[in-house]
Amino acid sequence: MADTREAAVAVLEQLQKMVDRDGGQLTLREVDDTRSRVVVEYRLVENPDCATCTISTDMIASFLAESLTARGVTSPDVEVVNPE
Repeated sequence: MADTREAAVAVLEQLQKMVDRDGGQLTLREVDDTRSRVVVEYRLVENPDCATCTISTDMIASFLAESLTARGVTSPDVEVVNPE
């Protein structure tokens, strides 16, 4: 079983490059190795010129879960939250 925190940090580095274009920000908030749980805060910045260009919260969650699985994290439990 892969280290959940290590995998999450690596995946978030990749995802951050994708959301940087729109001014978005990803922050790792919680990792629980025993449950393969990862909570990420996503500050979404809407692009008024192209609504379909902005990466949605659901897309971030899906990509994160798939990428964690590819890195050996078993059944990742991913939650993407908005900033408080």
